[in-house]
Amino acid sequence: MKKLAIITHEYYPVLCGGTIMVDKLSQSLARLDYNIEILTTGIGQDFQKFEKTSRLSVRRFYTGRASTGDASVSEHLRFFIFGLPQMLWYIARNKFDLLFCVFVIPSGFIGYIISRIIRVPFVVFVDAADAPGVRSAMKTMTDRLKPLFMYITKHSSATVICDGLQDIVQPLINNSNSVVIPNGTSIQTFFAKPGSSSDVIQFLTIGRLVGRKGFVEIIRALSMVKKQTTNFHLTIVGYGTYEKEIQKILEEYDLHNHVTLAGRVEYEKLIDYYLHADCYLFYGDREGSSLAMIEALSYGLPIIATDHPGNTTYVKNGINGLLVEHDSIRKLSEAIVEVINNKSRLPCWGEKSKEIAGRYSWDTIAAQYHKVFSSVIERCVEKNDEWLPYPRYLLRKNLVKKILKAESVKDKTCIEIGYGAGDMLLLYAQLGFQVYAYDFSEACYHSATQRINNHATLKNNIKLCKEEGEIIKNKYDYLMIFEVLEHIKDDRVALRNWVNLVSDRGKIIFSVPAHKKKWGYSDIAVGHYRRYEKEEIRTLCEKSGITIRHLWCYGFPLSLLLHSALHWSKKNEVKRLGIHSKEELSKKSGIKRKNNLFIRLFSNDFVLLPFYLLQNVFLNNDLGFGYIVIGEKTTIPKVENDI
Repeated sequence: MKKLAIITHEYYPVLCGGTIMVDKLSQSLARLDYNIEILTTGIGQDFQKFEKTSRLSVRRFYTGRASTGDASVSEHLRFFIFGLPQMLWYIARNKFDLLFCVFVIPSGFIGYIISRIIRVPFVVFVDAADAPGVRSAMKTMTDRLKPLFMYITKHSSATVICDGLQDIVQPLINNSNSVVIPNGTSIQTFFAKPGSSSDVIQFLTIGRLVGRKGFVEIIRALSMVKKQTTNFHLTIVGYGTYEKEIQKILEEYDLHNHVTLAGRVEYEKLIDYYLHADCYLFYGDREGSSLAMIEALSYGLPIIATDHPGNTTYVKNGINGLLVEHDSIRKLSEAIVEVINNKSRLPCWGEKSKEIAGRYSWDTIAAQYHKVFSSVIERCVEKNDEWLPYPRYLLRKNLVKKILKAESVKDKTCIEIGYGAGDMLLLYAQLGFQVYAYDFSEACYHSATQRINNHATLKNNIKLCKEEGEIIKNKYDYLMIFEVLEHIKDDRVALRNWVNLVSDRGKIIFSVPAHKKKWGYSDIAVGHYRRYEKEEIRTLCEKSGITIRHLWCYGFPLSLLLHSALHWSKKNEVKRLGIHSKEELSKKSGIKRKNNLFIRLFSNDFVLLPFYLLQNVFLNNDLGFGYIVIGEKTTIPKVENDI
């Protein structure tokens, strides 16, 4: 069973398409063996923080939202500011397999940050509400946030585009893992009987009372219809900011006897409105596809809708309804008159609507989401990986990356001795190296092999050598040795032998733990023989034929916090270990990591970014917890003993 967190700012008691989509999709996914938690906003101060049904759980967080109406810009901002830390803490503690973010902004932004921090994949759903270029209440904001929209979708594990928006949205999404999925509907057991009631044709339209839903235009079209016939009545179900304007227009055109504003109707009571209607109207602006319109199909209602792409999937002109041009109130009025004058066609159209709706059940749609989610989870390199990098490792990796980016390394060869989990090998391959590597630990070999195999585009540039004899067949442009020498009793002999693998004027980059006075439990637990001082490193390099170009002490100022904490965390571990050889401890040190909450929250580039920048300022001071050497082979040392 996969554990899925759905992040959304729209869920009950907010009543809208986003709420219905999340609720219905979640129930269908639960039937596909997903354990689902919906993480959303509470309304007001006193709200139900947690509820659980047989299929899913809902957890609400305080974000300062006051009403169930359309979220304002400030409420979106507060959802991000207040929701992010609460959701981060909750998700980090509960280890989800995947995050599904409904809408890119603000939910997708939250998902992106959480994904970067705790390395959980995230999928974003794109609909009209937050898509740049689509008319909505948030259009000004979404257009200004277009670069953020593009950045989040690019870095998502996958992007799901609501069917009907692909022509607008896909040009903005630079993500090969993007897919178009239509909205769905429930399969009904009770159906409307269009055209079977009185001579008055009952029209129905449902949605938030906002500008882009087209209610004002529908009423204006009805004013034109009224000049030809009065055999119609329209019920508008919904609430929102346009209610007063709609009331004003009804008075202007004297349509109160022909139009009823039903206000907010709870979802489970909408069935009565569908069953008593003859035809459904949808004249909104571009959006993916109206969930209320699709649900009207499932009840067997004919549809009059605009000819936008999201509607043409479900409405076939002259088959189960009529499609009309948007921004042509005259043509809308003509379509309404046609329905009124040809009510005998409505039963046949209604049957076709039921047939079309059957293709888009929520279970069918959920199967498409399941395919996307499964692919993402399987593709996630670290999904079942017990290895997590410590902050100290990431600080060193960032510095090495900076060093190598300043070099011309494309098509050069490098060898890493003691590659541990193999993460650095991927970095070398990404930078353009032909990579060779050796580690005397069988466990490291298997761990690195698994990690490398998950990167199809890089694995052909990486060769893991199982035997020492394999690495002496070549000369290499670069030699990498990170946190290895301290594990070897005779480090001088080992380094001289490894330097002999490097071509003349080749580069050597290595690191060791700094300062003997910092010796402690963390050294004992991983099989260290020693820590180093600067003068010892200079002597070691001189005797090994290495000319030092840079000798830096990295990790400060984070070293002030981490060093003592690391020793303290290893104290009990050392006591439990009992008597183990340094060789045995060394073999485990490269891949054995605690996967606790602290590591998941802080061992990531996102949180450590300021410390990456700060450590660069102090590299020439002797304040960090490790030394890194960038050197060059200038003499060929005599080989001593075996490698």
